[in-house]
Amino acid sequence: MKKVFKNFVLPTLLGVLAVIFIGMGCTRTTTPEEEEEEEEGGGETPPEISVISPMEKAVFYTVGGEDTPRFIDIVAKFEAEGDGDLELSHAIIYNQLDSVVKTYPPFPKDSIGVYNVKERFVTSKPGKYKIVFTAVNLEGTETTAIISQVTCVYSALPDETDTN
Repeated sequence: MKKVFKNFVLPTLLGVLAVIFIGMGCTRTTTPEEEEEEEEGGGETPPEISVISPMEKAVFYTVGGEDTPRFIDIVAKFEAEGDGDLELSHAIIYNQLDSVVKTYPPFPKDSIGVYNVKERFVTSKPGKYKIVFTAVNLEGTETTAIISQVTCVYSALPDETDTN
């Protein structure tokens, strides 16, 4: 009986215990997608940007001219998950040479935790413009929305029109 215990039961018992300990060390507590997000430094929910105006390829006219509209309204809403705080929220307008034409500063948060932008852009320089909306949450996760083309068309001033 001692021989059976020593040659069969004891090695079997030790083998079972070894499998249990090895198995415990190999348990997975995260999914592969979660591990990938952790490796990329992500996992945080990015802020959301909803651009209401202008629409892509919107057209407006130079200020002072007879044609309308002489401006474009820039209207967007920025939201962050959780407590709703953003580190940064702004809009930048670029001309066709990618030079900054106008920067709208960080927007204030309203009473329901949404950051709203309601601005108006006017210019005397015809051309194509791009508007870039950016929001960064407190974890550093950034979201960008781009209206890649709005066009300002030259509009003749009232004294430039031929009245004959």
